[in-house]
Amino acid sequence: MSLQPVRRAWNNLTRAADDWVYELRAIYRAVKETSSPWRAFWFLFWPIPWKFRIPPPMSVHDILADPTKAKLRFNRHLTFSYLPVFRARDTPLFALYRLYEVSVTQFSPFMFEGSKYLQVHGGPLKDMPDPKDPGPIRYAALAALIQGLCHAWNWRVDHGFVRGYYTWLEARKTGQP
Repeated sequence: MSLQPVRRAWNNLTRAADDWVYELRAIYRAVKETSSPWRAFWFLFWPIPWKFRIPPPMSVHDILADPTKAKLRFNRHLTFSYLPVFRARDTPLFALYRLYEVSVTQFSPFMFEGSKYLQVHGGPLKDMPDPKDPGPIRYAALAALIQGLCHAWNWRVDHGFVRGYYTWLEARKTGQP
């Protein structure tokens, strides 16, 4: 009797266990890096509702008064975006509001990361729900963001770029949208 099927099964089992340990370590590191780890833990794992609710959005005046607050919020969500539990619970509208906050600060690296995340994980923009935001300035900014993203993504498709990270880096080096 050959032991090869047993070894293969054992290798698959240990590889799966290693993946789980890696994910748990990544969650621990991401939660530990925040200013309040317990709050971050509950943010990630509180199951009701399963999809994230949009946090109280900051107005343009609040963001311009303290741009570091918006950058810190985006940086925390960017760190969480590498975790599968965050990506499973994230919504395109939540990602759009994150992109809105960082676009008001005009911090280009975060705008790049936010638009890339929204393209890869957000799905088609035509399926983006209406935010129904009560603030007219914020509502206009969200509409302008969606229109700009549509223009940039259509440009990429017209020039043969596909969805993916490496093509984004190539386009970024050329300075195109």
